[in-house]
Amino acid sequence: MKIFIEYDLKNQSGKGFFIQRLTTQWDKMGIKYSDKENGCDARLAVTRFRTKSKLPTLLRIDGSYNEIPSGNVKDKKRLINSMNWKNKKMRENIKKSAGVIWQSEFCRKMGIAMLKIKPRKEFVIFNGASPREFFTHNPGPNVVMSAHWKNRTHKRLKEMLQIAEAYSADHPDIFFHVLGDYQGKFKKHKNIKFYGRVNQEKMKEVFSISSCMLNICYADWCPNAVVEALVAGVPVICTANHGVSEIVKDTGVIVDIDDPIPTKHFRMAENKPIKSLLPVYKALDKVMIEKVDFPRAEHLYIESVAKQYADAFRSIL
Repeated sequence: MKIFIEYDLKNQSGKGFFIQRLTTQWDKMGIKYSDKENGCDARLAVTRFRTKSKLPTLLRIDGSYNEIPSGNVKDKKRLINSMNWKNKKMRENIKKSAGVIWQSEFCRKMGIAMLKIKPRKEFVIFNGASPREFFTHNPGPNVVMSAHWKNRTHKRLKEMLQIAEAYSADHPDIFFHVLGDYQGKFKKHKNIKFYGRVNQEKMKEVFSISSCMLNICYADWCPNAVVEALVAGVPVICTANHGVSEIVKDTGVIVDIDDPIPTKHFRMAENKPIKSLLPVYKALDKVMIEKVDFPRAEHLYIESVAKQYADAFRSIL
């Protein structure tokens, strides 16, 4: 079996890092692959088709395009038209695929609801990483948080910063580290450090000193930052009703602070009011003060993930 990977194998995005991890593990498993179609038995397409290959294809999908556009009326119309066009192309690609790999069950459920299509075969496979990539975990009084460069409100960084400010007032020896570009306004605080956009080495360094990651976004499919944190040994505090909680399982603390997400009218960029922050503070206490031990996230180890991908391909050949 030889797989045509229809993606730039040197891409430095989150998708690119995952594909590099996947192919590195496939090398160890003796599974052949190429970024050229010739001589291959099947194709792995990432998000969309980039060639007119006739090979049986597994389409890896992050999710449908369904964000609420902001800005003036003209911008909204343009963005809505763009999303509708992208979703149309995605539906066409799904129809032509032998199967779809969804990033989480939440991703699968919402994708089918938004795209209104049922793939021939479906697989739910999380992203993965290798614990050998990361530095020795020596956690201190540190909490890591992730900022998204588009400053999307449903990521709730603004709310997490408010939590950090309030929690550190009662626990001045605990520090919060924000990785990524934050485009909002927030006054300087001695317990909150902003790093801006960082490379993989700096991310690993911060993970190695962190006792937990705080990620209370309203909705997300399968964020790489969460996968990487868990594989590095950093437990994650997350909300209960979307893809992140599927990834975290018992390797962190899942807090119930939101009403269930409506499948029919879901929009990724929505940000609903949080019912209560008390469960978040209790979760921080559990990790930072009580220092509860959590199991390792072996379900996210790349060895397991790469095998699931290989098995998925064998099922369509």
